[in-house]
Amino acid sequence: MRLARNYRLAVEEVTLTVNKKKQTLTVPDAGIIKSNAGSIEFDGAAFKLNAKTSGNGKITYKSSDTAIATVGSSTGLVTPKKAGKVEITVTAAETSDYKKSSLKVTITVTKKKQVITSKNVTKNYGAKAFTLSCTVF
Repeated sequence: MRLARNYRLAVEEVTLTVNKKKQTLTVPDAGIIKSNAGSIEFDGAAFKLNAKTSGNGKITYKSSDTAIATVGSSTGLVTPKKAGKVEITVTAAETSDYKKSSLKVTITVTKKKQVITSKNVTKNYGAKAFTLSCTVF
């Protein structure tokens, strides 16, 4: 390459660093859990945490206490076992483009209230003994 007399050739080496993006995790309202923390009544019915990530990391789930509630590690299916408080950790794995990210969801499992119903019965004092039946829900 030929340069004019009043110019010099200069070469400079530059290092370019590309940082990974942050993944944001969210757990939409499952109809049971409000604002990533909530209370559910224990009746053994399972429900799903449908976590979403702004990135492309694989989402996994882990329960802090499987005696209170279990969770499918890849499905997010939560099954309450007994009354108590449990944290479900939701994690989006690191990828070539995104950093690892985690979110804790606190769930309080409460005992379901019993409802007892029966028919109204009127008996006069001194009347024969009778059997009263009721239904427990």
